[in-house]
Amino acid sequence: MKKVFLTCLLLLSLFSFALADDLKEAYDRAYSYKITTQSYQNANFNWPLTRQAMAKMVVNLSKNVFNKKPDTSLPCNFSDINTATSDLIPYIKEACQLWLMWQDVKNFNPHWKLTKAQFWTLLSRMIFDPEEIAITEPYYAWHLLALDGYWIMNKKDPEVIIKRSDVFITIKKAVDTFRLDPNVDYVQKKKDEQEKAQKELTDRRDSMKAWAIEFTTTGLNITNSNGEKIVWTLYYPSKTWKLPLIIFSHGLGQTRSSWKTYAEYFAWKWIAVYAFDYRWWGPKSESDGTTTLMTVLTEVEDLKTVISEATNRSFVDSSNIVLMGISQWWLVSALVSAELWNKIKWDILFYPAFSIQDTVKGIYKSLNQVPATYNFLWQINLGKKYAEDIWNYDVYDKIKNDEKKILIVHWDRDLIVPFTAVQKADEIYKNSELHIMTWAEHWFSGKYFMDAVEYATKYLKDISILK
Repeated sequence: MKKVFLTCLLLLSLFSFALADDLKEAYDRAYSYKITTQSYQNANFNWPLTRQAMAKMVVNLSKNVFNKKPDTSLPCNFSDINTATSDLIPYIKEACQLWLMWQDVKNFNPHWKLTKAQFWTLLSRMIFDPEEIAITEPYYAWHLLALDGYWIMNKKDPEVIIKRSDVFITIKKAVDTFRLDPNVDYVQKKKDEQEKAQKELTDRRDSMKAWAIEFTTTGLNITNSNGEKIVWTLYYPSKTWKLPLIIFSHGLGQTRSSWKTYAEYFAWKWIAVYAFDYRWWGPKSESDGTTTLMTVLTEVEDLKTVISEATNRSFVDSSNIVLMGISQWWLVSALVSAELWNKIKWDILFYPAFSIQDTVKGIYKSLNQVPATYNFLWQINLGKKYAEDIWNYDVYDKIKNDEKKILIVHWDRDLIVPFTAVQKADEIYKNSELHIMTWAEHWFSGKYFMDAVEYATKYLKDISILK
């Protein structure tokens, strides 16, 4: 017993030393960024932070590490700013001019203690574009969703007062995770990368056209068992025989036209392609219905209807059908593929939204809080039925027995689908292949589009769809 006690005591001591080393490294980093000016011995790590003290920290972090520049045209006048410590008043105003807080706030409350949720919000607004993250209450929940999956924070107890030690360690993890260099202008870097990607895309398309075959597009309508119309477009080579088939599922807020470039590419590769509008998709969709009646499960039924129709086409090789989906409709494709395992042999899945249930529950704590209609992920108005259908639906249980070879392509800068959800799916699938694209966000365009297509092309060759 004594040996066990001593062993536990030794392990605890080693763990404590490791934590101390991590904190020392994090603090030294913060000191170099001028986030803090106190010595390590006088840092008072267990103390909370006031809002005025945090203002100074985040201003220096934003400017010295994230290369943010304040918009000095913003007045940022707070009615209680004169109650703050005099040397911190300029930092409070500058934090506002850096867009680290909403502009219509009247009181700053400089002496209030900072919560975890407030700190996450500040960090998220530094890393991401604030206008793309949170536009409805609770605002911190959207910022938490944006940061989730990067392993830079402990999201437990968001309303708890945060300690200074947690602040320093989280800042270090954030800087390391996003590979930030204080000497790099990231705004200009992103602009240069976009221009380079566009040129590369143009060059690749020009070379692709050199060997492209002719293909035909045909508009089609089908009607489901309830008499509701589903509109689709068929892309297929002009000279046809039995062809493999790809069925595209578009993403949230999109239509079948969103897949036009993908569809044309694979039609050039001698593959028939079906792209269709899901029902209940609103004014952009040509299929029947309104968005407030749409759910993941209604879209599952739509895809099954399309598969049934497609397999009856004389030129379709029904033994070689591939489902390709993005975002939420990647999830729909995954669910249908797992159910129709005897008909669907292959899946290509781009930025899969296995996190939808977590996203909904991150916004609303219970179904009783879900309103009759609401704007979801800044893109589309949904009805309560959407949340009801997914609330207790075990997505991972539905795919656990799927044994087919599956391609998953995700990215490391996704603000909507955290990497952890994709990683969990990859672990549950019995035969999946996961590729992570660096610096890509929640849509493949330019260079990332061509990279995604190349992953898909290699996968189709591996399964003998392409020669």
